[in-house]
Amino acid sequence: MHFLQYGWKEGRNPNSIFDVRYYLQVNPDILASSINPFYHYLVAGKVEGRRSSPDPVQKTLRLSRPMIDKVSDWRFGRQAPAATDPDCLYTQLATALASSSELVISISHDDYRVNTGGIQNVLQDELKAFEEAGWKYLHLSPVFPLPVIAEPCAADQHIVFGTLSEVELGACRSSDIIKALQALQPKLRINVVVHHLYGHVPEALAELVIALAVDQPVFWVHDFASLCSNYSLLRNDIKFCHAPTADSAACRICSYGDSRVDYLRRMAVFFDKVRPFVLAPSAYALNFWISHTTMSHRGSAVVPPAKLVLCGKREAYSSVERRLRIAYLGYRSYHKGWPVFQALAAEADTTRYQFFQIGGSSDDFDFRISHIDAMASASNQDAMMKAVVSNNIDVVVQWSLCGETFNFTTLEALAAGAFVVARRDAGNVWPAINSMAPHQGMKIEDEAELFQLFEGDELFRRVRTATCRYGAVIRTAGTADWLLSHKIEASQSLVSEAGL
Repeated sequence: MHFLQYGWKEGRNPNSIFDVRYYLQVNPDILASSINPFYHYLVAGKVEGRRSSPDPVQKTLRLSRPMIDKVSDWRFGRQAPAATDPDCLYTQLATALASSSELVISISHDDYRVNTGGIQNVLQDELKAFEEAGWKYLHLSPVFPLPVIAEPCAADQHIVFGTLSEVELGACRSSDIIKALQALQPKLRINVVVHHLYGHVPEALAELVIALAVDQPVFWVHDFASLCSNYSLLRNDIKFCHAPTADSAACRICSYGDSRVDYLRRMAVFFDKVRPFVLAPSAYALNFWISHTTMSHRGSAVVPPAKLVLCGKREAYSSVERRLRIAYLGYRSYHKGWPVFQALAAEADTTRYQFFQIGGSSDDFDFRISHIDAMASASNQDAMMKAVVSNNIDVVVQWSLCGETFNFTTLEALAAGAFVVARRDAGNVWPAINSMAPHQGMKIEDEAELFQLFEGDELFRRVRTATCRYGAVIRTAGTADWLLSHKIEASQSLVSEAGL
């Protein structure tokens, strides 16, 4: 009643799929008539082919802005905290490290203890493995997380947030960390693992690696943030760009293009100084990175953060019993294909299909798609898989618009016994399905083929005849596995060289 009398005049929306302001803006005849726009759409506009809301691509394009503007938004109203007293920092580190001769300095874009996501879960697994091996784990994240690397500054001005085996050290200057660890170093071997540089000053971190004489620094290609400030490589946040050269026409028309030349220069300087060993979660990620960069590194390897183990067979779906249950896993993000899933739910026959979103909630609610809350954490790593099983999901649609370097939800969907429909060019998604469970999924070329699949009986036939099995997603120790095995190999090599 409020909407009918007042809401539409105030520009309020009646639901998630009708935008009052947009409808009046693109239909001046309706604006001039003073008719309730939603009423007009229901009785006439829909039949006339008028859009109820802006196209997701147009909407995303309007929001795509130069990185300098996005950084200003992230920093608005924030002030840098006071750094921990150097003597206090030294005492904390000396006390905590007294019982260990090995230290791992892990660097990422945020505090993995309070944020969720694939990298954060990797760090949780990594921490556990290193501690079981008797190594201490010093994690450094930006005091102000940013969607890009921070402006250059010296190590005595670079302030990071530190935790030592999950005990907070607070805000610390890089220069104070260097001095404290140098004082402890005769009895301490130090390893550095860079998971992400967002929010950090690469020049200051390079100074830290050099000052501590780190023997084998590691750099992870969890995404493509080392190739562009847009880690997903979506030109104007819309379409995968395949990382062209910074002087290309594609970069000149992109909102990230103006800053990319300097961004890549600073990345190249970091790699030249540090010369890390590069680890990637998949062959796709490593091959793409190597073929699109000339940055210095001393070697590379593929180290998957998880593997899939399948066992018991899932009971075949029977269309006689119920509708096919279709799910989207994860946050409602454009680059993960959420708008495509929304459009699919809007056009598909609701007498044959039910649509679900399993993951975190957001403002982009859609009443046609049921939301099921499920967030993986250190204490409940299988939350997503359990939600797919308990809600009897038949099909998971994986439609990432970017090149996924590794996709946990794909493995979780397969382990839950679901049939996975995947976009062919979504990075490592289809290669993972094809190598681990080829009879439990299918690849789709484009949106037209996807929508056609849901119009006929082909999807039902595929699900009924597929050999879908339940299983488990086994997390690996990632960097810990690689570093520990590397040190064992190095020790064996020294013993062999000595003739022992």
